[in-house]
Formats: sequence, C-alpha cells, structure tokens
Amino acid sequence: HERLVGSEMCIRDRLYIKILGMLLVVTASYGIGKTIGVYQNRRVEDIYELLIFVRMANGHLAYSASEITEIIREGSDKAGGRIGDWLAGLALQFRTEEYASSFEQIWTGSIGSLMEYSYLTDAQIGAVKELGKWLCYMDIDMQIRNLKLWEQNMQTEYEEQKDRAHRINKVSRSLGLLGGIFLIILIG
Repeated sequence: HERLVGSEMCIRDRLYIKILGMLLVVTASYGIGKTIGVYQNRRVEDIYELLIFVRMANGHLAYSASEITEIIREGSDKAGGRIGDWLAGLALQFRTEEYASSFEQIWTGSIGSLMEYSYLTDAQIGAVKELGKWLCYMDIDMQIRNLKLWEQNMQTEYEEQKDRAHRINKVSRSLGLLGGIFLIILIG
C-alpha cells in the first residue's frame, strides 16, 4: 500500500470536489425543472377542486334548492385544498357580514385571496369572479344552466391544463437535466 504525497492528495481532493460539484449542479438543475412542473400540477389541482365545487353546487341547486351560502360552506369541505380553504373563508365572510354587503361584493372581495393562494391563471380567476357575479341574481333554472355551461368550459380548461402539465413536466425535467450537464461542460 503506497502512501500519497501532499501534491498527489491535493490533486485527488480537487478531483473529488469537482465531481461533487458536478453532481450538485446536475441535481440542482433537475430540481429547478421539477419545481416548474410542480407549479403546473398545482394549477391542475386547483381547477379540479373548482370543478368539484361547481358540480356539488349544481346538484344542490337542482335537487335541494339550498341557499348559496350553505352550498359554499359545504363546498369548502368537498373541494378541499386551496380552493376549499378559499371557500371556507368566503363562507365565514358570509356568516360575519350577513346583510352588510351583497353576495357579489363579498364574492368579488374574496378574489384577492384566491389570487394570492391559488395557482390559477388570471383568465381562470376572471372566470371565477364572473361566476360569483351571476350566481345569486338569476332564478334557479338559469343558475343551473349557467353552472353547467361554466362547468363545461372549466372541464375543457382542466383537460387542456392537465395535458399541458404533462408536457411541461417532461420538458422542464429534461431541460433542467440537460442544462446541468451543459453547465458542467462549460465549467469543466
């Protein structure tokens, strides 16, 4: 067993540090790509939670004629996630403000928190805002028809975003990995 002299140990240690650095760069680049994909997946989850709420609301309006505030409270439990949290906050506002503000004012006022905590796009947030504007101002039949139309539009959006998320996940992970390898080549 030979002993290494000082300069040989420095060369060996530099090589180990370089290899470790390369692995860290590749791992970090891949992680960045993965994070981009996670963001898109969360958007898909939020749309799905909205669909759960709208389907539930539609059923309640059609078969039990429940008050919209009760539908929102129950919808917060059914939808879950970030949308469920937003609906729970909205239901609480309805209970505390009761007649101080109109339904539309409370709904529209809550959109800021939806924008802050959800991963929905501005267009999707706009669709949710519009939903609240007409939700309470039509007769039951018109509300049900509009909810079904809104649900169809959001279902189409959901399918598009789900497909987009799949593509973005593949591309972002691949580009992250390739970017890391490219950085290693540049550094090395």
